[in-house]
Amino acid sequence: MKRVIILSLFLILGVSINAQNNNIKVAVVDADLILQQLPEAIKANSDLKSLENKYKSELDSLTQVFAKEVDNFQKEFQNKPNDPKVKEKQAQLAAKQKSLEDLQAKRREDLMNKQDELYKPIYEKLYDSIEALAKEEGISYVLNKKSHQDPFVLFADVQFDYTYKVLDRIRKGN
Repeated sequence: MKRVIILSLFLILGVSINAQNNNIKVAVVDADLILQQLPEAIKANSDLKSLENKYKSELDSLTQVFAKEVDNFQKEFQNKPNDPKVKEKQAQLAAKQKSLEDLQAKRREDLMNKQDELYKPIYEKLYDSIEALAKEEGISYVLNKKSHQDPFVLFADVQFDYTYKVLDRIRKGN
């Protein structure tokens, strides 16, 4: 984290010193805001939530069935620890638990793959629009002013905020 902040400060200082000599233009955009307003991104998010709910419902029902089986096993064999069927039933339950965990991992992976599939063209469109606008406006650097992990820009004057210009460009179709 410190390393990212220090590198960002050096980049900003270097750019500002260089900008005085070379007329470098820097702009910032709020990529999250743009994505929240794009119909394609809204639909992708909705589709993803729908799929996530479907998987959650499926896993919840399977988990309930498994929990009932475990409960029935405990009731049936509670006073019969030496019953020969105990080990067999325990093995069956362990296999079902493993199967349930495997399905849960598979569904998580499926969701991540679907997210990549849905958002890849949206991100490409966003980056293409930013690049085209930057070239048109003679901008040397475009920074994302908000990031999910670390903010990439600590301060930005609103005159350099190109968020809505990028959004307009995307809506007009580049």
